[in-house]
Amino acid sequence: MTLRIRRIATRLALVLGVAAVLPLGGFGLVSVVSLDRGVREMAVAASIRSAATAAEEIERYVRIHADLLKALAADLQDTGLRPDQQERVVRNYILQFKEFREITVFDADGRALVTSRVGRHRLKLPAGDEKQFSGVTMSSVRVDEDLMPTADFALRLTNGAQGSRWMVGELNLEEMWRMVDAIRIGEQGFAFVTDANGVLLAHGDPNQKALVATGTNLSARHPLVRRKDTSEDGWREYQTEQGVRSLGAVAHIESLGWTVVVEQPTREAFASAIRLRQQLIAAITVAFVVMVAAGLVMGRRSLAPIF
Repeated sequence: MTLRIRRIATRLALVLGVAAVLPLGGFGLVSVVSLDRGVREMAVAASIRSAATAAEEIERYVRIHADLLKALAADLQDTGLRPDQQERVVRNYILQFKEFREITVFDADGRALVTSRVGRHRLKLPAGDEKQFSGVTMSSVRVDEDLMPTADFALRLTNGAQGSRWMVGELNLEEMWRMVDAIRIGEQGFAFVTDANGVLLAHGDPNQKALVATGTNLSARHPLVRRKDTSEDGWREYQTEQGVRSLGAVAHIESLGWTVVVEQPTREAFASAIRLRQQLIAAITVAFVVMVAAGLVMGRRSLAPIF
């Protein structure tokens, strides 16, 4: 009889102890879920901001050089300079702004009138299918013989005395590569840039730079790269071709048609969330065990006089 009474007392004490910690368990579960969601949202927001900032910087870089070519055009239009004087101005521009490799002025028939290049020019008139950007005609980006990214800017000159002319400048986009290389998210996060068709223009991961030289198209290989059918910024979790679970954020440079993607392994992106979750679960588990044990002891002591 005494043994049965003790068992009943133990069960009642256990029920009291569990009832006492159930609110703690519910609070702990809600805390874990809320903390995990909050930290993840912060990581996603940071990636989106990085992609947007990179897109703004790249667009500003290209726009500045388009404006430089327009400034040169203003210097040559309606100034009455002789061809040799114009050539001196163009060559001074090349020396001052080294991103331009060559600047050549053509007549309406495509004959070179003035060029900064010593010897025969390499540029030609735009074909007509180039993109309009910041008041100039911009060709697609290509990798030149030095394996550097290059694009051509073309601008129509109007002069009553000399007729319609074109100014074409070859722009070296090597600085854009440096800008992309400088973008880091944590220790393992990189950025890359594609054109409107998904062709890779720049990549911050040293192991992926060979894909730029070969003109790799990522539109069918990457979930955040599309062929002109994605216009809103966003993010996504996915598995890369290397089998790494990653968090990616995308920003679009609408004026250029380019896409900037910032990519980071989830194990690094959500490392703080995982660490805090583990610590919180451990703390809740210890508190749960302590409270159950305390409730069991105190419950038995409270029920002892009854039985």
